[in-house]
Amino acid sequence: MDYAISFSKEILPELENFIKTIVVFGSYSKYDVKKISENNWSINHDSQSDIDILIVVDDVKYALTAEFIQTYRVVVANILRKLNFKIHLQTLKLSNFWDYAKKGHPILVNILRTGYPVYDLGMFETLQYLLEDGKIKGTEEMINEFYKKSCAAMHNSSIKIINAVVDLYWACYDSSQAALMKIGEMPGLPQLIPDLLQVRFVNLNKLDGKHVHFFSHLYDITKKLEKGEIDNISGHDYENIKANAIEFQKVMKELIYKNK
Repeated sequence: MDYAISFSKEILPELENFIKTIVVFGSYSKYDVKKISENNWSINHDSQSDIDILIVVDDVKYALTAEFIQTYRVVVANILRKLNFKIHLQTLKLSNFWDYAKKGHPILVNILRTGYPVYDLGMFETLQYLLEDGKIKGTEEMINEFYKKSCAAMHNSSIKIINAVVDLYWACYDSSQAALMKIGEMPGLPQLIPDLLQVRFVNLNKLDGKHVHFFSHLYDITKKLEKGEIDNISGHDYENIKANAIEFQKVMKELIYKNK
């Protein structure tokens, strides 16, 4: 708290007319802070800091021109260097602050719940009172927005699993090519790898045939993913593929370096 007060004492003489409130709040994640400032500008002195400060600046009475924003950044940067302690500073426009409050934005609600104003013209404390009185609630718009974000995040998680499976395929493909090149077999097309592994290793009792079957299976899955014939991989299936891919790469390494 002392750090926040020291910061306020430094910045207010420089920009008091433009600042509506300065609030110190709990240690929120970098992701959360970004979400509340998508349409605003901010300064991150230290994104790993536990000292989080929100400044609301007046864009209603004053035009926040490019020149003003640059001046603001310089002033803040100089103060942070002077004080020499870690702060994660978030700047929010007054118009957006009220918009978030009106919609009951969850992150702003959390700041209202945990925040302590070190400088306030009555705005922040009034909203805290309204929140405690149950008069700030999530709007239908905000509910729909967050649910849509949930759906997007769920979709992204599926895409990341699919990309991970493709990466595992290429890990297996590259390691198999290295093993074949080790015995003088020049790299061939992916669909030819199983037959080459069978002839050059399995038939000579140098490789268990299960690894060839796995590679063929992984190749088929990857092709179907590329064609859109498969649009989802379960977590259980991914873990099985990953475990087999790790084992496949391990035996390829043994084939490559066993004589070293």
